[in-house]
Amino acid sequence: MTDSKSKVPKRPASSDADEQPTEERSPWLVAGVFGALGFEFVGFIIGGYIVGALIDGQFGTHPWGVIVMVLLGLVGVLWHIYRVAKRFLE
Repeated sequence: MTDSKSKVPKRPASSDADEQPTEERSPWLVAGVFGALGFEFVGFIIGGYIVGALIDGQFGTHPWGVIVMVLLGLVGVLWHIYRVAKRFLE
């Protein structure tokens, strides 16, 4: 009787330079991340507008509250997109 283990071909040893990254991201994951970023972008801007309008109504500073809060919302969403993209691309 022959040993069945001896008939199994051995895999060639691979060096670190030959190894390919095995982790691939699903296209659905990519679509989900970027789709969520689109909703967050709109949400930050609309949220800034609403808070700015409330500030303008309370203090009578029309249109400065809206302008400042929309710009702060824009800066906030750009920072958030940068952080998510940095984490996603690592």
